[in-house]
Amino acid sequence: MEKMAKEAALLDATRLVPYVYTFNDDRTELSISQDTTVAELGLTVWDASLILAKYIERSVGSLLPSQLAVVEGPSSLIKPKAYTILDIGAGTGILGIISAHIMHFYCSQQKLPEIAIGAVLTDQPTVVPLLAHNAKSMPYDANPEADAEAGLNSCKLAPPSFSVRSLLWGDMDAANSLVAESGPFDLILVSDCVYVEHLYEPLIATLAAVASTNSKVLLGYERRDFDKEARFFRLFGERFRFRHVEESEMDPKWKSPEDIYLFVGEKRSK
Repeated sequence: MEKMAKEAALLDATRLVPYVYTFNDDRTELSISQDTTVAELGLTVWDASLILAKYIERSVGSLLPSQLAVVEGPSSLIKPKAYTILDIGAGTGILGIISAHIMHFYCSQQKLPEIAIGAVLTDQPTVVPLLAHNAKSMPYDANPEADAEAGLNSCKLAPPSFSVRSLLWGDMDAANSLVAESGPFDLILVSDCVYVEHLYEPLIATLAAVASTNSKVLLGYERRDFDKEARFFRLFGERFRFRHVEESEMDPKWKSPEDIYLFVGEKRSK
């Protein structure tokens, strides 16, 4: 937390404007800061991240490994099981932060206090101060009144934890260090990252390094020039099995089938 505070202090907070995300209960909100005054990539909220977040809200139960829900004795004697999210090219951090809270809400409702939820938010060094600002600004409990109404206080599920790391795609030493320090990762998020052709190989190499065969990879993709972008998916398919998320699986209010697509992937064993 001290390190995040130092990184966040490097940010000019006078340039920030809020983006307010509303969860599907229509009363829980989280505010994410973005910087719309500069051309630097990653400092604003992009549409594919929002559509992917809404898909995660609808599909959260299928993303949580079934073994995490197994209680093997008195809760006071159970060591919390980790569920760790990794956000690659996180930008503002909205997708990783929202996803961690979605998992928190779901596990609280299911009365699963033995699960420790964390999210690691990564991007290039110039974006890290904004990531750190948003991560350290998260409330301890996003909606204590709703939790109380749902009887979640008796669950005593710890709120999600957040950490921020600089991660350049293609830096294998950094990727391996990240896995050693914070992995393994249950859910890996990649949104709005397929737009620069020369970064396809470094991005896929990084994904292959941080993912295990037990990781789920969720990819949010906005089509810009598919003739070029198709090469990314060919390369991605060499290292990962993946499927297209059907329109019927998405939030009916949050989809753009003409240009934004979601994919679910798993690392190939060989």
